[in-house]
Amino acid sequence: MGDSFAPNHILYGSNYGIWEPRMKAKFQAQKLWMIINENQVAPSGEKEFEAYNTKNALKTSIMFHVILDKILLMISSSNYAKAAWDKLKSIYLGTKFSRRFTIL
Repeated sequence: MGDSFAPNHILYGSNYGIWEPRMKAKFQAQKLWMIINENQVAPSGEKEFEAYNTKNALKTSIMFHVILDKILLMISSSNYAKAAWDKLKSIYLGTKFSRRFTIL
């Protein structure tokens, strides 16, 4: 599986509903999804923590390369992939109330 993405794999904003499961599948295939898992915490052992940080950096790099620049600016302060993922999710999915308000 290559790391190149077709233009329709890039997050433009309005395509978040398609982009999110596509990225989730890619991260699962690369055994990186656990970094986003709610129950995953950074390990305390030095070697394990280093491996965790390496996977986090890889995942963050992949995410940052498949979103538009204007969206990247909204999440670039996130040092951890999970924080960036959660921020994107809140921006594009939000709460039911905020989605309803946006529609109005």
